[in-house]
Amino acid sequence: MTLKEIAEQTGYSVATVSRVLNGGAYNENSRTYAAIMEFVQSNGYSRGSRGGRIVANLIPDIANPISTAIAKTMQQICRGAGLSLVIVNTNEDPKEEAHALQALAKLNLYGMIYSPVIEDESQDFASFKLEGEKERVPVVMIGRELPFAAYDSVCINNVAGAFDATAYLLQKGVTDIAVIAGPRNTKPGRERLEGFYQACRCFNVQPKPGRIHYGDFTTESGYTQAREILRASPRPQAIFPMNNLMTRGCLRALMEARVSVSSSGNGDMEMVSFDGDDLLDIVAPDVPYVERPVEELGRVAMELLFNRAKRGGRDVLPVQYIKLTPILKIPGGK
Repeated sequence: MTLKEIAEQTGYSVATVSRVLNGGAYNENSRTYAAIMEFVQSNGYSRGSRGGRIVANLIPDIANPISTAIAKTMQQICRGAGLSLVIVNTNEDPKEEAHALQALAKLNLYGMIYSPVIEDESQDFASFKLEGEKERVPVVMIGRELPFAAYDSVCINNVAGAFDATAYLLQKGVTDIAVIAGPRNTKPGRERLEGFYQACRCFNVQPKPGRIHYGDFTTESGYTQAREILRASPRPQAIFPMNNLMTRGCLRALMEARVSVSSSGNGDMEMVSFDGDDLLDIVAPDVPYVERPVEELGRVAMELLFNRAKRGGRDVLPVQYIKLTPILKIPGGK
């Protein structure tokens, strides 16, 4: 049932129907609001799966090229399906995420693709979740998950990616590795660090004390933590920033300190990165990096959303957890 059909059946304009259903300026006690809501409820209208043509994409950092590349893939798919993708940047800030969820709960959504800032349940997501269940609005987690919420998700195998990057260094005899890990209250932060530790155990290497540093997946944190690493005496043999933006900040700190990085043995330090970056291509083009399947992440997220919108609740279609495998890219193939 469309907004036009509801308007024709109730005698109100499409604009009035839209304002009522989208949380517009109508008082819930007004005659107009009551008449429209009584009609849609008695006729089984579902804002999410039947009326809404908007897909909301909550991303933690719009400055991250990987997030925007994933969103571009989803936007192309949405366009082909007659949907509109609305990107909401939460800026790695729980307060901004809460504000976004409050606003989205009032919209006429087809569904939401959600990469949460942290894994703690917020009151705002709990409210959105209840509203989503009532209105049957599909939610798909991408890149990160909420352990308390059983929603379809597509993530990457962070452990395997970090393991491969670490093993690359260990196989070369580089054992003193400084890590710039992500936040411990996020799935990628924990899992990538676990991949590092697993590789060390596999090669019977004990990480040196003081070599694990924590950033927040931002450029500034990569810069700050890299500066701290470079002040150590002795310096580590290698440095491993665990996302592309922290790699960018790390490279800035290295350039300021006039420390060169290379995987050929010609630099002052070795380096690997989780995710590539344009600056990495320019400054240290021979440095290996873990490459995420960006287009596939966007495509699978949209497939999960379409399946949930068409087939309904978890009693009909079990929750799906999909994990994609990243690839260690070694320039030159060596």
